[in-house]
Parts: sequence; structure tokens; C-alpha cells
Amino acid sequence: MKITHYEKPWQHVIIDDFLSPERFKTIEDLAIQELGRYQIEGLNTFRGDRYNRYTDVDLLPEVTLDIMKLMPHRDYDKLVKINHWSIMPPNTSYPAHIDNRSRIHTFTFYVAPEKNLGTILCDNPSNNDDGDHGQPDQPTICEYPIEWKPNRAFVHNARPKQWHRFASGDTHRINLSVFFMDVDKINSNRHDILSNIIPV
Repeated sequence: MKITHYEKPWQHVIIDDFLSPERFKTIEDLAIQELGRYQIEGLNTFRGDRYNRYTDVDLLPEVTLDIMKLMPHRDYDKLVKINHWSIMPPNTSYPAHIDNRSRIHTFTFYVAPEKNLGTILCDNPSNNDDGDHGQPDQPTICEYPIEWKPNRAFVHNARPKQWHRFASGDTHRINLSVFFMDVDKINSNRHDILSNIIPV
């Protein structure tokens, strides 16, 4: 495991070889199963641009609260852990955004395929920090790419001003995310999240 800290355009951490090869193979096999599920169910997200599924199975128990020691984070009342599969169809993109205010730490784990597109971080002077996946109110310069690499994790503390976007290449892009969330700030209408809480 190799941990590298970055300050530009905002504080984040990259962890390479997060899991052992054997353990990663287990997650990779689960990702292929999830892709099969996606191909049967189709897109099931409230945004309609990619497949999202929350699960109450702790697929990455290796991701613990210790991950929050990697960088400063906002205050919170009560943390819970959420596991989330995301599959993007080929040649699609998601625009620059900031994560929901209920997220305290985000751990994005690149799984499959071997080659795809990662995440692009954005430098934006905006003070817009009020949204659920808010959109920038000033021009956003997105020129800090995080290369896609299986068994790589991109970790950030979810806000403020942490604008980022992502896209897929010629094949499906599968990642598994772990969110540490302030349960009292989760929208009460988000039953897909609230029904899949993992206590910490």
C-alpha cells in the first residue's frame, strides 16, 4: 500500500494497492456480478445517467474511521458508513460538482476495467457550498486528473470547494465508494441511503 498526499487543487489522498491481490480479486469478481445486475436492471439512479446501488453489506471493512486521520474534516454529530456501487455506461460523463453536505469523508475505489478514465479535480473560487451535488456559480478549471488504476483509492473530505468531475472511456467504468456520512444531515427522502446504513 502506497499513500500519497496532495495539496492541489485541494487536499486529497491517493492510495495505490489498497488491497492485497487476493482481496482485490474478490472485489473485482463482485464488480463483474454487479455489472451483470446492471445489464439486467438498467440504470436505476435518480439522475438517470449511471447505475447506482447502495448496499448494507460492508464490502470494504478495511476502510475504517482511521481513514479520516489522513486529513482534516468537518465537524459531525453521528457518523455512519455507506457502501455504494457506481457503473457508468461507456463514453458518458458527469459534470463538475461538490458532494452532498452529509458526506464527511469520501473513499472512491477504482475497480474495473483495467483501463478507463479516472477523476478530474477542479480549481474553483466559488463559495457555493450549499448544495446536494451543487453546481459551480463561477467558471471551473478542471485540469488536475487522477489516473484510473484498479486497486487505487481517491480519498477526500467531501467539502468545501472540492469540485470534481468524472467520465468513462470506451467501456463501463465500475467503482465502489465508501462514504462516512453525518446521519442527521442525510435527506429524509433518501430511503436508498437510509435503508443501507452500516454502523461505525
